[in-house]
Amino acid sequence: MGDPTGRSIAETRRDQIFPRLDERQLAALMPLGERRRYGAGEVLFQEGERHSGMFVVLAGSVEITRRTASGEALVTVHGPGGFSGEVSMLAGRGAVAGGRAREDCEVLAIDEAALHRLMVTHAELSELVMRAFILRRVALLEGEPSGVTLIGSWLRSETHELRQFLTRNSHPHSYLDLEGDAARELELEAGRR
Repeated sequence: MGDPTGRSIAETRRDQIFPRLDERQLAALMPLGERRRYGAGEVLFQEGERHSGMFVVLAGSVEITRRTASGEALVTVHGPGGFSGEVSMLAGRGAVAGGRAREDCEVLAIDEAALHRLMVTHAELSELVMRAFILRRVALLEGEPSGVTLIGSWLRSETHELRQFLTRNSHPHSYLDLEGDAARELELEAGRR
């Protein structure tokens, strides 16, 4: 997914993954949303939350984080003109990351219905937002494993079916093969006692 030098998509296409909207683009979005203020540390949306909508930062900053195997990881910080979201939110799926105010901020909250209207009525903005959403999803899938950890055996058809389902639906996941790592199997067995 990255380039031939081995750099990730997040490194090679950062400006497309996290674009900043200009004043004209922000003005076009204003009728679609509601201005909201958040204090430093307040949560805008949580990982797994459905129908959270898109948040466009007007002032201050919002940090986007996700849970990984090693704890919470910072994905990015959106300043003025930045916006939250990724492609799964258009289908009403749960957010794959969470967002909170890094400092006091003002945002434009655009709900799911208004976001769908944007995609149909504003070609230029729709293209920019959709490209960012898709590339964000790809970058998240490329990054450190998060989301579901599937523990199974390559010998079982159910394991293959679950892996195919998660992959087909672009759901971030990691896979631990019990047949390939006897130490993990012993750890799991010890945990059951």
